[in-house]
Amino acid sequence: MTKYQTGFLEIVDWVRKFFKCEPTEIKIGTGCITNYDEILHWEPLLNTPNLVIKECNQSQFILEMLEKRHEKKLRTHIRLVDISHPRSISIEGLSSLDYFNGRINFQSVDSNFVSEYIRNFLIQGNSEFLVLRAAIPDWPRDQVNAFGTDLNLEHFDINPNRTHAPQVDFFELQNDIRMFQMRKNDTSVLVFHFSQDTLGFDKMAITVWF
Repeated sequence: MTKYQTGFLEIVDWVRKFFKCEPTEIKIGTGCITNYDEILHWEPLLNTPNLVIKECNQSQFILEMLEKRHEKKLRTHIRLVDISHPRSISIEGLSSLDYFNGRINFQSVDSNFVSEYIRNFLIQGNSEFLVLRAAIPDWPRDQVNAFGTDLNLEHFDINPNRTHAPQVDFFELQNDIRMFQMRKNDTSVLVFHFSQDTLGFDKMAITVWF
């Protein structure tokens, strides 16, 4: 309705008052949110069953909002999301987020947090998901292999005649990577890509190949 936060809130609140009802779906465009503290305490944001935000990289706002909505058993969709150091949120709260393109920095959290988050992520099966790029604690190769085993992932076949291809820019297949795959549906697979620095595997990407 409007790209300005004040106007957006005023319009929605007027509709709520006039029709004596609460919105069942709210979509917020890029640049609409300017006062994160104000909108974090706005009841429709916390209570609407379907909340869609086009883009957000304000980590503290995202984490607080997710936890508050998760307490009400509500999921949240942020199409393009960037989260740094999710130390202040539960695994369940973070798992209540759906996204198309996500970046999450897990380097300051426990490795078990990362594994449990990915486990929840796989169970939920967000149909609109395309890619997650994550920074992770430095994992030795044994830990990466254990991760794949625990989640029942298959080793990725790097045969050049593969039947699927990534839909986003993907890392070149080199000797310093580790890859797994999981069937997503009849036409696509999830591909897990780990790359390493001198200390261990510190980056993980999950993307859909069609």
